[in-house]
Amino acid sequence: MPGYTTPTTKARICRYKAEGLHETEIAEKFGLHRTTVLRIVKRYTKTEDYYNIKPKPGRSRKFTPLDVHLAVHALARTEAHDVADLQRKYFPEINAQTIRTRLKTCGLNAYVRRTKPLLTEAH
Repeated sequence: MPGYTTPTTKARICRYKAEGLHETEIAEKFGLHRTTVLRIVKRYTKTEDYYNIKPKPGRSRKFTPLDVHLAVHALARTEAHDVADLQRKYFPEINAQTIRTRLKTCGLNAYVRRTKPLLTEAH
């Protein structure tokens, strides 16, 4: 079970440890490493608040998921035609490249339409 350990799993690990099971047995039961079990037991036996997740370090995003949602809808309703237009109308404090990057995560890739050659009857 690599990756994220659910709060329920954390609670069960702490309960098994309180019942006297060894860390190795608990680790094998859940498919985790022994040190992961030890870290969970150390962190949660005192507080028993398994749903408490510490805030992530670093700077918060300027262009929030709600802003991305608003930008996608503005483009869909043709209230804005491109990223530069979005920036001017809705997000003047955010760099256009930041908007482009966040829209790319939604599957909206910015591109310049290629010009087609003019075909006349002579062609």
